[in-house]
Amino acid sequence: MCIIDSKIDVGDMHESSCSHSYLTELAQHPKLENLDIIGAQQYYFTETQKQFIRDHKGSVIRLSETRKDILRIEPTLRSADVVSIDMSAIRLSDAPSAFFPCPNGFTGEEMCQLSRYAGYADKTKALVISAWDSVNDPQHHTSLLVAEIMWHFLDGIDKREQECPNENNPMYTKLLVQTDIHDDAVVFYQNIQTDRWWIEIPTASAVRIMPCHLTDYQALCNNEIPEIWLRYLYK
Repeated sequence: MCIIDSKIDVGDMHESSCSHSYLTELAQHPKLENLDIIGAQQYYFTETQKQFIRDHKGSVIRLSETRKDILRIEPTLRSADVVSIDMSAIRLSDAPSAFFPCPNGFTGEEMCQLSRYAGYADKTKALVISAWDSVNDPQHHTSLLVAEIMWHFLDGIDKREQECPNENNPMYTKLLVQTDIHDDAVVFYQNIQTDRWWIEIPTASAVRIMPCHLTDYQALCNNEIPEIWLRYLYK
């Protein structure tokens, strides 16, 4: 699951059903494999909340990291079965009727781009958009943006490629990287048409092919450990 939000909704265990603490219970669900938070703003969460997500198969990607290069977030969205957008992740000027309006946040255009990435991902089964007041919405400003976000998600679905990387498909280039980090060569796949990347990672159950970014390939070529490798290796 991938959640786009300005906050990390982790709180008291007794408040797990509340909007500001529902992740406390969700993060501990036995069937949840990953929980990624995108767009969190540091002054709206604590280190304890951040560590809780990390301890429960998750990651927190701050707003500044995301906006620096929004394309780097695409592999994270490509891995998600469910993508949830809290409208409070969008700045006040673009989403004035969000339940928790913030001066800073994603622009409307950036959120539409993230939504399209989610729709374009073959794995994504559902998009959830929440946390805005459609009744008290002057000139329907926020509701119109919600409609545009939904349109971009559906446009992404319409453009899906049904990608399945393997060395027998001429659409993919297989690249092997030998490093000091791992005994065996690390395998990458690049779709030469869409320029999307995948990496083979040994996990506790089997070798899995995970979405990644060009920078992960470049990091291993430089004998640097990409974060995705640490996250899944033998887990």
